[in-house]
Amino acid sequence: MTTLANEKTFTVCEEDCDLTSIFHVYFFAMCRLKSFPWSELETYLRDSASSALLSQIISKPTGDFVSLIENQAVISEGTTGLVTWEAALCLAEWAMEHTDIFQGRSILELGSGMGLTGITVCKMCRPHKYIFSDCHPNVLRQLQRNLSLNNLAIQEFASTGASNTSGVQIMVKNLDWEVASQEHFKDLCVDVVIASDVVYDPEIVPCLVKLLSQFLICAEKDKVPNMYIASTIRNHETYASFRRELEASGIRQNIIPGPRRRVFPYDRSSQIELIKLHL
Repeated sequence: MTTLANEKTFTVCEEDCDLTSIFHVYFFAMCRLKSFPWSELETYLRDSASSALLSQIISKPTGDFVSLIENQAVISEGTTGLVTWEAALCLAEWAMEHTDIFQGRSILELGSGMGLTGITVCKMCRPHKYIFSDCHPNVLRQLQRNLSLNNLAIQEFASTGASNTSGVQIMVKNLDWEVASQEHFKDLCVDVVIASDVVYDPEIVPCLVKLLSQFLICAEKDKVPNMYIASTIRNHETYASFRRELEASGIRQNIIPGPRRRVFPYDRSSQIELIKLHL
């Protein structure tokens, strides 16, 4: 699988008549290559007489790919959701190694952002239904564009999903954690809830934990969703407060191993933790 970040067609660029923008788009698409283990590759190719590895590099693992249009600015238009964060890449890799968790299930993703994790799950794990959610209007618009770019979007903002060529029912929801009510949880009857890089601001931790708690409490006893959260730990105190809030709400946490296989290019030195939540 190959991630083509910051994709922009020449037609659009020509309309913009902005050569600087063209350069930025294609230059920054390569920015994650710096995290690739080049020294390991060099050592292997030097010591190996076989060309098998080169063949594997040239040939994409699945023949499929994920295309994204995103913003390279960390914060843009008042949100952090217009860029793909490392934990999203990690969670996508983990999902590809645990397809049984998602196959044939109904999935809700909180804070979908640009949609990389969800698009990967839809393409590789064959869920029955996938609900992308976010609350910022610009993020939702760009998310919709990325879904269309990957042939996954059927309706602009679906209130009822429709099956597409992938066989997955796709929905996009405007879900504001601060105002979500019990009616939201009853309507969103899902088997799995996932999120990545949603623990970055101490001010949103309480409403995030409340949201997760409501999902677990409102679910029928035999339909309590599995929850998986991937977090890049940038501020240890913020992440610790999230874990404390979970514990205070009666939500148990299990740290689970991360992905073994490298598919996406991102900084592997970042501290990323995956946890499973349950009552």
